[in-house]
Amino acid sequence: MRILICDDDTGFSRQLREILITFFRENSLKLPEVIIYDSGEELLKDPGSKDIVFIEANNHKTIVHTVTDDH
Repeated sequence: MRILICDDDTGFSRQLREILITFFRENSLKLPEVIIYDSGEELLKDPGSKDIVFIEANNHKTIVHTVTDDH
């Protein structure tokens, strides 16, 4: 499983990653690959699968618009 976090607040992104890892460990689940991006542009360049994506609210309009245009 790949989980992507997109937020320009690095501290928040790291905290969310730790919360996710803790959740998976406590529930005896296979640990996901958690990838952090600080911009929507970088997220859109990610060629891999995206099972779960957390996007900062201020970034979502650009990303949704771009993804919608591409698909």
